[in-house]
Amino acid sequence: MANYYDYEVNRNISVSKELWELTDKWMRENWRGFMPPDMFEIISNYP
Repeated sequence: MANYYDYEVNRNISVSKELWELTDKWMRENWRGFMPPDMFEIISNYP
């Protein structure tokens, strides 16, 4: 949820290139170091 606003801005085709780059950079920084839980790939029934 921390990136939700930035994601919505980032996927909007009418935003400026500068705003797109800013939100893209911010989201990448927020995800740096993220480690998915062990065995996350075996969950097959997630909606």
